Amino acid sequence: MDLHSIVGIDVKWVGQHFRLWQHHLIKKLLVGNTNNFSPKQPLPNIELKSDVARQADKEYLSKVGVILYLSQETRPDVMFAINFLAHFLMATSKRHWLALRHLISYLEATIGDVLVIEPDCGRKEAETFFNANWGGEGLRSQHGYVGLRWGVPVMWNSKCQPCIASSTFQAEYMALAFGAKNFTWVIDNFGFVLQYCVLTIYSDNMAAIKVAANESSRKKAWNIEW
Repeated sequence: MDLHSIVGIDVKWVGQHFRLWQHHLIKKLLVGNTNNFSPKQPLPNIELKSDVARQADKEYLSKVGVILYLSQETRPDVMFAINFLAHFLMATSKRHWLALRHLISYLEATIGDVLVIEPDCGRKEAETFFNANWGGEGLRSQHGYVGLRWGVPVMWNSKCQPCIASSTFQAEYMALAFGAKNFTWVIDNFGFVLQYCVLTIYSDNMAAIKVAANESSRKKAWNIEW
């Protein structure tokens, strides 16, 4: 019997790979969305801050919840954007709604995108890619990472760091630590699948790479509050 769906995710076997999508969720989000444009990026170029004079908006909360689920299952490309917008659940203004509608319009424009699962058994190593910004509302940096096995994404995340980074290096170093820890958990718990592999870590911050790779340098980073 062919597998067509699992836990709300549509599945299609094509040749040597799977395709996963959740178009039905995106169509639900489009109800009432009146933006008549097709943005090429998930977020608009506007500054967003919490509006402490306002309270939680139930409709905003509901739509953010749907997109969060979507981003965790089949749309890693909107993971950063929706986690950023989720910061404002309890203090939502018109600017936050503008950004959310922009994101929904982006999902509409890319509704045909699918998550392709096509293992490349020739790629022996497990790969993890990291990145982080520095600062933000409340001085909290945002980091993101994606982990691949056989070239297939098996984990991804984007979240606000729990502590304040005093530099770009610290933000990137903490991103490496959080991502490596979570991917190690994946390897430990699914060792029957990921066994006998080398974990390769990628970062675009040379200072963070050098400290992470050198035992004596790591001692200088012990003062970072986690």
